[in-house]
Amino acid sequence: MDVDGVLAPSSVGEGFRAHMYNGPGPDGSLVSGTVLLNAEHGAWLNMVLDKGIEVAWGSSWLDLANEWIAPRIGLRQSLPVIDVGRSRWSRFGWTSKFGPVSDYAADRALAWVDDDFGGKEPGWAEDRTRDLGLSTVIVQPHPLVGLTSEHISTIDNWVDSALGETTVGGADNPSREMLA
Repeated sequence: MDVDGVLAPSSVGEGFRAHMYNGPGPDGSLVSGTVLLNAEHGAWLNMVLDKGIEVAWGSSWLDLANEWIAPRIGLRQSLPVIDVGRSRWSRFGWTSKFGPVSDYAADRALAWVDDDFGGKEPGWAEDRTRDLGLSTVIVQPHPLVGLTSEHISTIDNWVDSALGETTVGGADNPSREMLA
């Protein structure tokens, strides 16, 4: 789960509240600015977590996502952090996050939510699903709008579908090896 452009869009929308941030930026220098966040995103992520789905931060916010973003959206627990680095670039059609995210997902199903992809990720997701049987979906919110109810529906439908494919141990003791 990315933060900027996904949970924190760059324009005010319904349900978003402005929070003042003063702290380190991606390059370590002190930054100050408004971060728009929506508590409904936290409620939805809590529901995903309650289903036993692992959610991980894939953002240049790194550990600050747990320290600063999570409490402001009401996320009840800390999430694993994928070290995607602090730079954002696309090269040869791939986002700079591709290596860290694909390595982290390894042999698990994956819903990758980010506002910035290099262009080749959707084809990779289709190949991964078809060739490896690892259900993979790419969800790309517009950075001005962020995560919408339509994106959430897409992810929820993917979770429901993927759970049917990856749940083991019976209804009383499911083990879910996937990421959202």
